[in-house]
Amino acid sequence: MKRILTFSCFFGLIGFFAVGCGSPSPSKVAERFYEALAKGDMETVGKYSTGETISSLAPLISKVQPMVAAYGKGKAVSQEIDGDEAVVVMKFSNQEDTEEIHLVKVNGKWKVDETLDSSSGSGK
Repeated sequence: MKRILTFSCFFGLIGFFAVGCGSPSPSKVAERFYEALAKGDMETVGKYSTGETISSLAPLISKVQPMVAAYGKGKAVSQEIDGDEAVVVMKFSNQEDTEEIHLVKVNGKWKVDETLDSSSGSGK
């Protein structure tokens, strides 16, 4: 009986950790992306964004980073998932308006998929 209980607990813990170790939700990815961007941590920004996003962002980082830092702390207030695409609505502590962030699933992981226009600084 003790042996059965031990095995049950063991496999229960494995199941618990397997579920908890999945990839972050679109909301968490968007929050982590903006947190890293505000700090100028381009390695982490790259981890949470598509190649197209990082390519369009890299030449503008000296302008974008202080602007995003001024937004304040970001919090996802909603997310809508449609297959391999998602939209996260973010609210920043120093901004009245919300921002919509587009994400796509790449190799099973959510990535921010926004491009910036160098002439206007505006996104997708």
